[in-house]
Amino acid sequence: MSFNQEAKYPLQCDSATGYLAGRLPIGVSGVAWQQVNISYYPYDAELGWGFGQYSTAIEPYQHELDGVVQDGVFLGQDG
Repeated sequence: MSFNQEAKYPLQCDSATGYLAGRLPIGVSGVAWQQVNISYYPYDAELGWGFGQYSTAIEPYQHELDGVVQDGVFLGQDG
């Protein structure tokens, strides 16, 4: 069995705006880079796009465990 080795929705940092952007579907058959946000509902807080005023920007941060910074960049909001 072979699997598609490409990301379904690739993400990148938009250096012009400082926001995380995803190459996402738009219209009937097009794709475009769109800002990705986190829904601000505390019971949900899902990653997505098109939430409008009901979202907050994604923040990069790092985890520290017992004083040791963990490898990688983590995405979320409010730590």
